Amino acid sequence: MKLFWKTVNCASCAVSAILLPAIGLPADVPGWHRVGSAREDFDIRLDSEVRHGGNSSGLLECIGKNSQGTGTLEQDFQAEEYLGMRVRMSAWVRGETAGNVLIYIRAENTAGQVISYANSQAHAAHGTFDWRKHEAVLDVLPESTILQMGLILVQKGKAWIDDVELEIVDKKVHPTGPPFHRGAPNPRRAGLFVDHPALNLDFEQNAISRQ
Repeated sequence: MKLFWKTVNCASCAVSAILLPAIGLPADVPGWHRVGSAREDFDIRLDSEVRHGGNSSGLLECIGKNSQGTGTLEQDFQAEEYLGMRVRMSAWVRGETAGNVLIYIRAENTAGQVISYANSQAHAAHGTFDWRKHEAVLDVLPESTILQMGLILVQKGKAWIDDVELEIVDKKVHPTGPPFHRGAPNPRRAGLFVDHPALNLDFEQNAISRQ
């Protein structure tokens, strides 16, 4: 896995965050990273005790009693094989005393501008619940360069994700929304290049086997 930041005049903290996977440092969830409006309030890790299938799942946990924002377990991957296609992301999710839990997928262009977005908000779950399948359906526009997908946890609790799938679907399958308008270009992500497909979708790859 390699990530390259092509703009040299960005903030050093942003460069460090982008380059971390490329230099082989340990990751709590290989292929995935932590973001969100209140990312410092959340932790991510593999969980070998709670899983939908296989030996582990991805866990996103609010580390305090409550947060004023969201935490996200996310990854970036190449858009190339999906250009011009309608794509469905599906995943199994689970919650414990959680705020809203949902999945999402979105596309960016070379300017770092989000140009399409979909989530499972219509079926968002909260509280304590067993494994449920969530889906998000997105049109990948021809100008897309990077896709992002992930699990969002709002305010509190724990959420797990496992057995993520990406598939090209027929145009008869409706995009899941919500209503979306393009955002502004993001200089912090402009020129970002990702050279790999989606990784570790079943959360079976751990930090040891990755090296």
